[in-house]
Amino acid sequence: MNHTLNTKIAPFKVRMFYFALALLSIIAYRSIIVLNNFSGFWVSFAWYLGTITVTIYYIHRYQISKKRLAIIKQYKLDEKVELLSALGVHDKEALHYLLESLESSTERWNYLFTFSTTILALIAGIIIDIINHLN
Repeated sequence: MNHTLNTKIAPFKVRMFYFALALLSIIAYRSIIVLNNFSGFWVSFAWYLGTITVTIYYIHRYQISKKRLAIIKQYKLDEKVELLSALGVHDKEALHYLLESLESSTERWNYLFTFSTTILALIAGIIIDIINHLN
């Protein structure tokens, strides 16, 4: 089954939502050093907030990376670059580089690794918090 992939870019509001999530996770993680001087509750809150938001963000980035690779492969864009007669030699080299770097990029593995380790840290954090509250 060879279905056509959606080649539309997400709406601006959706992109801004994920951008805001990324910023929120950055702020939450960076605030831990300051919050550590005030309250363990707020440290935990910031850590959970940062961990949950970065997990959602990395899931999104992983999906985009997979979609880009699938589009390049499905439409054989890396092979078709050479057929674009309107492009000059340097244009073709540049476009070929972009496609090849997207195709060979390890970013999706980075996203998957970050997502996986973040989920493990989130589970460990919840278990540790439960154990600490039971004692």
